[in-house]
Amino acid sequence: MELRRVLVEAPAKINLALRVLGRRSDGYHRLDTVVQLVELVDTVELTVVPGSGRITVGSDQPDLPTGPDNLAYRAAELFCRHIEGQAGINIFLWKQIPAAAGLGGGSSDAAGTLAGLNWLWGSPLTLGELREIGAQLGSDVPLFLADANTGSLRVGGRGELLTPLALLTDWWVVLAKPPVGVSTAWAYAHCCPSGRHLNLGQWPPTLTSLTELVVNDLRPAVEAEYPIIGEIRRFLAQCLPVAEMTGSGSTVFALAREETAAREARWLLRECFPAVWSTVVPLRSAGVTVRPVESCR
Repeated sequence: MELRRVLVEAPAKINLALRVLGRRSDGYHRLDTVVQLVELVDTVELTVVPGSGRITVGSDQPDLPTGPDNLAYRAAELFCRHIEGQAGINIFLWKQIPAAAGLGGGSSDAAGTLAGLNWLWGSPLTLGELREIGAQLGSDVPLFLADANTGSLRVGGRGELLTPLALLTDWWVVLAKPPVGVSTAWAYAHCCPSGRHLNLGQWPPTLTSLTELVVNDLRPAVEAEYPIIGEIRRFLAQCLPVAEMTGSGSTVFALAREETAAREARWLLRECFPAVWSTVVPLRSAGVTVRPVESCR
């Protein structure tokens, strides 16, 4: 391993549609969801320290867990067990994706850690094996280990069944997160599963069919507990054609065909909800992406 350090782009995701089908015997829920990756990324910096034998995690966010409670830490542990590696690993997370937001930041960081370490060790594990390890960490981790041009995915089971969809193009996303976090476990414990599968009769969707597709079975319970999420969603729905909560919240997304329309909606949102974090980003066509340090600017 001549190169001992890599940077990994770890993107966020939104759930364009999320149906909860019911609870499994292992406590997880069966899902049918359409996931779209977006160009909001954390950067995972991985450095191999020969002879150290220790895993360390740091971040530019001082309140982020840095021990076994961090998914990237646990991803490094599992990877080392699979390859029987003894070298130390330093992980530094440069965060742009908010935590407890329904955007999958922690899961994406874990996926980025697995992909980056696999690259540093000469790719001893296949993509399928990396996804199997990722599934042990969380339901969202495998989806970020997507091939190029698979930024749109239908995800089933508890997150392990991945079906690439034709890429959505020419859409812009407004992301808006209020100053509250939602526990994923709480959201699933309080949701009412619809038991209904998604109807993807037309994909890629037109604006009309996308409007009909967008749904989230977790939203009613979450909005009842956190009314600000519903206020933001209804506000954005007045500005743009499609608005919904992603994952277990608390982030709301809205879609626009034109960047100018998305940025105008964000400007209006900031005027009415000054405490809400927001951004405008395009869609993304790939999962975690390893960037050798020498080629990174």
